[in-house]
Amino acid sequence: MATGGLLGRRAELAAIDLALEQRGGGVLAFSGEGGIGKTRLLDELTARAGDALVLSGRASEWERELPFGVWEDALSDHAAFLGVDRLERLLGDQVAELAAVLPLVGQVPAGLQDERFRTHRAVRSLLEGLALQRPVVLLLDDLQWADDASLELVAALLRRAPRGRVLLALAFRPAPVRPLLATALATAGRDGRVIEHALSTLSFADAETLLGADVPAVVRGEIYEAGGGNPFFLQQLARQVAAGRTVTAGPGAAGVPQAVARALDQEIAALSEAGRALAQGAAVAGDPVDLDLAIAAAGLDQPQQAAPPPHGAPPAHGAPPPHGAASLGEPIHAAPSGDAVALAALDELLAGTLLVATDVPRRFRFRHPLVRHAIYESAAGGWRIGAHGRAAAALEARGGSLAARAHHLERCARPGDEVAVGVLIEAGRHAAARAPATAAERFAAALRLLPETPETLSSRLELLVGLAQARAATGQLERALESLDAGLDMVGPELAPVRARLVAGCAMCENLLGRHAAAHARLLSELAALGEGSFAAADLEVELAADALYDSDFAGVVDWARRARATASEVGVPGFAAVATALECFGALGLGEIATAQALRADAAARLDALDDGALAGRLDTAYYLGFAEFFCEHYDDAIRHFRRGIGVSRASGQGQFVIPMTIGLAHALEVRGRLDEAAEHADAAVEGARLWGNPQMLCFALTADAWVSALRGELDRARSAGAEAMALLDGLDESVLSRATRVHVAAAQLEAGEPEGCLAAMSAGGAPEFRGVEPGRRAWLYAILARAELALGRPDAAADWVTRGEAAAHGLGLPYAEAAVLCARAQLEHEGPGALGSAAELADSVGAVIQASRARLLAGQIEGDVALLQRAESDLAACGALRLRDEAARELRRLGVKTGARRRRAAGTDGLAALSGREREIADLVALGRTNKEIAAELFLSEKTIENHMTRVFSKLGVSRRTEVASAVGRDS
Repeated sequence: MATGGLLGRRAELAAIDLALEQRGGGVLAFSGEGGIGKTRLLDELTARAGDALVLSGRASEWERELPFGVWEDALSDHAAFLGVDRLERLLGDQVAELAAVLPLVGQVPAGLQDERFRTHRAVRSLLEGLALQRPVVLLLDDLQWADDASLELVAALLRRAPRGRVLLALAFRPAPVRPLLATALATAGRDGRVIEHALSTLSFADAETLLGADVPAVVRGEIYEAGGGNPFFLQQLARQVAAGRTVTAGPGAAGVPQAVARALDQEIAALSEAGRALAQGAAVAGDPVDLDLAIAAAGLDQPQQAAPPPHGAPPAHGAPPPHGAASLGEPIHAAPSGDAVALAALDELLAGTLLVATDVPRRFRFRHPLVRHAIYESAAGGWRIGAHGRAAAALEARGGSLAARAHHLERCARPGDEVAVGVLIEAGRHAAARAPATAAERFAAALRLLPETPETLSSRLELLVGLAQARAATGQLERALESLDAGLDMVGPELAPVRARLVAGCAMCENLLGRHAAAHARLLSELAALGEGSFAAADLEVELAADALYDSDFAGVVDWARRARATASEVGVPGFAAVATALECFGALGLGEIATAQALRADAAARLDALDDGALAGRLDTAYYLGFAEFFCEHYDDAIRHFRRGIGVSRASGQGQFVIPMTIGLAHALEVRGRLDEAAEHADAAVEGARLWGNPQMLCFALTADAWVSALRGELDRARSAGAEAMALLDGLDESVLSRATRVHVAAAQLEAGEPEGCLAAMSAGGAPEFRGVEPGRRAWLYAILARAELALGRPDAAADWVTRGEAAAHGLGLPYAEAAVLCARAQLEHEGPGALGSAAELADSVGAVIQASRARLLAGQIEGDVALLQRAESDLAACGALRLRDEAARELRRLGVKTGARRRRAAGTDGLAALSGREREIADLVALGRTNKEIAAELFLSEKTIENHMTRVFSKLGVSRRTEVASAVGRDS
């Protein structure tokens, strides 16, 4: 057969060459059926990569549950070469997060399932660090078999590619469809970040070239018809012909033609007994093949009793004797040692290319995954059970990883095997924080092995709860609910507190699934069965108050919260009293009873502060509800403090159910306080965590925060993108407090991004003009936003109506931020002087609302031409990171003939980026984001000519001549 260049792949090879020439990173994706040539393309990419660091990993069919398997295969050898010390220098504090992917780093850190994006960030940072030395080419093959944790990491890199010279190449079969991968590729494809190359079969002419002159012309047509133009199938059938066997076309199974399957079966059957045993042991051991584990799985690690071959007979299939084998010096009739038999069998497999060598001694790969599949399936079921058992024992003896041992024990352990159950549970716990899908597999396997006896009740219940948490963490809410319901079936009324917690978990799942009526009915039914005045009753009353809040039933919130407070007082449980008081505060806010709400807020804060961390860990929802209540009561620093404590205790106690919403609340509170960089960091973390959680409602909530903070920072493209994604996700979701908050806050972000029409449309969809279910303070703020949108469209009469509504809503509330927003809208409408705007600034300052106060000063400065007010606004907004508003102030100052702060900033050094002035660095950063001169001019309120002059100086100082070189310099410095 021909072994020269790659046939029929001109377009794919051109894409490879282009990607390598650009040296700026990117993504290549190759899809196609098994044997079509995806791996061969990746091999060609490796050959053409030049001096690049090539990291290659391949997922395996039978190890789909091993966490981060394809990533460990790709990164472990190079990480071992670097060593932990160099990894620590490269990554700093992030290195611990690599432990989930690279066991050599150490123990996987305790963490939350919803924060597994931290591991993704660590891998991204590793790739970026490696790319500083030389280009990196990362190849990930057979991703259709990758575990969920691996695919989540791939998806994270597709959403946010590593900076610098990192080329990612993916290969996978289109079926079975893996939703994680398909969704990530579809999104990246829409955004133009990746183009998928679907590989087609070879033409007959290319097939003839591939088969070569050794295959008689008369049978090439038969081979092509039977193999369908698939390169691997064609080559396998050519081996069949070379062995003197016939080829017959016919339908096959699992995408493999009958003739190819038969050819593989005959190739396996022709092996010697030891060769077949080692091949099957290797198929059990994994791919890549650990030789010693394969030998153990095959049972070839013991002296063999089989009769020797006839005197003078050559080794099977003409395989050469193993180099250095002790049996060569012994009489021919002596029973060979197990090692000698195994090595002779290895030579047989290598000679037949069923296995191929790798760069690592005693590590091999199968010729193709289809070969491994055929070999594994050729082994009898009972033999495979024994082989997995031998592999598990061998791993235990040599200190193998929990994940590897659990993989084999799951396939061979007997029901009731306590050792196997213990390994599976420990492996599940080990994987839970960063690979919850694998944890779910392990917990489910342990449950299958545990006998259903009274003695195992607590263990089974604990496993069901862990299984529910793992499933919920990956968005499998229906299956999580099934697990919790199974737990409820096991728990009788004598364990009422346990039942209450399980019912609360079920209600949370149902609410997140949009089944609010079912959640409410479940809680009421359980409370009725329990009766009042107990610990469990207080728990359920708290959940009913929270349930009412979810539906914006503020009167219901107050009623259930008061009942919970009374029950908590009766049973003497401080944690219940604290969370119930926080919920009652929320209800009072919604009813417009602000004075009552403020008193309840102070009471709840005192109760929470009196709880130690252990007690708070038992009611983490206290920090969640109180933090948001404090936010809406305009006590932003208290909200920040309590959100931070709640998140910290959540991490310490391994409970993540409230971390994402608390992180969102923290981002909003930091934004109001003018700490936009911190707010952006937390909003981004919330989005990444919500994506992994897989719940659309929570992702909407997180994207809303990201859109709003990004708009204030002047990152308008990101704001628009996040807002559009959030609004798209709302389709098909039931209305709730989260969906309504999404619509109106995206509307506000749209106005900041210069889209007043979109703002008005989103506000209308979010409940304007009445905004039922929105508490009065936020309603006043929304009316001010609507007034500004109408003014932007030149409709002062419509704006006046909204301002009047805002004033009525804010009247008597005693909420300074809301009042300041409405005062600014009135002043903008009537073009008032500094009196009203001065009051607005003072009101905002009184609660620490830095950006709102600066807005008031900016507006006053614009109306009055007051340079001092504009300079203060520019300075304060620059310190906050509110770049769009800062530039608006700077533009007004320039109009008045005053030099602005951005121009006055001096360079920090004399070389490279340090030599750039503040404005030049700002422009360089925007160039790195792909902005054109026209877009930069619009964003910074400068002329295109001014941007061109700045770019000339940037080129000169950096010693470059192209925008891509500027972007590379910024990327290296980031």
